[in-house]
Amino acid sequence: MMNYLMNRKDFLDFANLCFNEFGDRVKHWITFCGPWSVAYTGYGTGTIAPGRGVSSSAVETFAARSLLPPDLTFSQSYRTRIHRDASGDPGTEPYLVGHHQLLAHAAAVKLYRENYESTQKGKIGIILQQIWPIALTDTEEDRAAAQRCKDYMLGW
Repeated sequence: MMNYLMNRKDFLDFANLCFNEFGDRVKHWITFCGPWSVAYTGYGTGTIAPGRGVSSSAVETFAARSLLPPDLTFSQSYRTRIHRDASGDPGTEPYLVGHHQLLAHAAAVKLYRENYESTQKGKIGIILQQIWPIALTDTEEDRAAAQRCKDYMLGW
């Protein structure tokens, strides 16, 4: 299986080093900032590193049809600088990446809470990004679609 992120032990070793070295000065720890972006745009659309996912032409089509959120419809010059690996599987890889990010997050939180929180008095968490869709109409179908989108973004 492909190594989607650094392995969990390496992540924990890095987190432990940071907690140990900087914990006397850092009181608010963030394990991941926007894990959805890495999973979706790195492994789904391929518009950020590592550029796995769909082909360049598919990303162009998504952008042209406004199927990507506005912040993901990068300029042409930006898109062409990314080496895109279209052999990825955008139907599964983003979910696997997200899963491994959550496992690493949970392990780092456990490490901090068990070994550092009581003496350092800090907090640890994750930053989730969110779009806030509003139902196009007041129908149950549109309200449910808007709620599914919110759940998908915050249900991590």
